[in-house]
Amino acid sequence: MHLRSSRRLRAALVGAVGLALALTACTPAPPEFSYTPPEQVDAKLPDDVTGQLQAAVEQAMVATGSSGAIVGVWVPWSGEWVTGLGTQALGDDTKVTKDMSFRVADVTRMMTCDVLYGMADDGKIKLDAPVPKYVSGVADLSDITLLDLCNGTSGIGSSESAVKPYWLNTPERVWAPLQLASFGLGAQRSAAHTAYRDSDAGYLMLGMALERASGMSASQLISKYVTTPLELDSTSLPSDAAAAPRPRRR
Repeated sequence: MHLRSSRRLRAALVGAVGLALALTACTPAPPEFSYTPPEQVDAKLPDDVTGQLQAAVEQAMVATGSSGAIVGVWVPWSGEWVTGLGTQALGDDTKVTKDMSFRVADVTRMMTCDVLYGMADDGKIKLDAPVPKYVSGVADLSDITLLDLCNGTSGIGSSESAVKPYWLNTPERVWAPLQLASFGLGAQRSAAHTAYRDSDAGYLMLGMALERASGMSASQLISKYVTTPLELDSTSLPSDAAAAPRPRRR
């Protein structure tokens, strides 16, 4: 009885697998999906909508301790709202306007990753290339890849907490990238390839690697792979010298 049941079970399974393969073979491939967004309407968003948006932004400014913000909302079928809110600094009376330029700070990290992917697409660098191939003086990172630096999975620490007192005491000092990254490299590391860890040192080394692989400066790379393709005419990587907010070039 047990033998017959076993044979019947195997026969049923074989039949089920055969039926599944037949259905799979007969199932048509899903149609390709494409979407073309509508053209942006040249109009302003309704006052009641912009009022709600402004209230939300002002609440976010209070929550984050921000003195000001430049906000842009584009709804293709309805209109747009672009404005400046608040002031340039807490206690400052200089109003923020929508045509001002500001440093984007940590956003340059994501831009550096965009450059990495762009160079990889161009065949100029490999995502899994080991860090020491392009950055000298870090031989103990032979198992860490450029993609690890971008993804935050290198296990390397951050330099900011150690260097911040020096920044405050000597704000005019210009740091060499590897010198700045060394504070993070000297911190206790976590296990690589396991979890995300914020590391400004990792992005500094990624930038150095991309410069060496391309023979171009970080400013040129961001222009080529980020700001120019996206038509960000008023966005660029500034020089080492501090720059005050300035009106956007038209």
